[in-house]
Amino acid sequence: MGHCISVYLIRKSELRDDKLSSILDDKKQTKIVWTELKEGILATPFIPDIKEFGKDKTIAKISTDYFGGPGYQESNLYVNNKKEYDKSSESDYKLNPINDVLKLMGIIKKEGMDEFDTIGLGNYRSNRDFNHQEVEIGEL
Repeated sequence: MGHCISVYLIRKSELRDDKLSSILDDKKQTKIVWTELKEGILATPFIPDIKEFGKDKTIAKISTDYFGGPGYQESNLYVNNKKEYDKSSESDYKLNPINDVLKLMGIIKKEGMDEFDTIGLGNYRSNRDFNHQEVEIGEL
């Protein structure tokens, strides 16, 4: 069984109405569809204009590529469009870049789980899995 996702993560609290007004007012902006994960985290496979969207926000970009056991993961964390974290386990399997980024986003792992499973990412095997439990940006 494989696990291959590439999504952006953001805290739901980062998408308050005042932070969204400029994006929603821009009629050219494509609607971003979010999937609500646990612990107040939202995920989406696509943000059309990440530079514009990332202003005054903390956004993680995570990727996994596993098939039948072997593979790797990588993560980036951007704070107000400035890269604060950029690591991959491709050359160092001891790294856990997704959990590192989730910790930086304030996720505290639940007993018997890591941060990845605490927010429920283990339930998503591919980007297509993010097509259910969607939260429209205007509903936040």
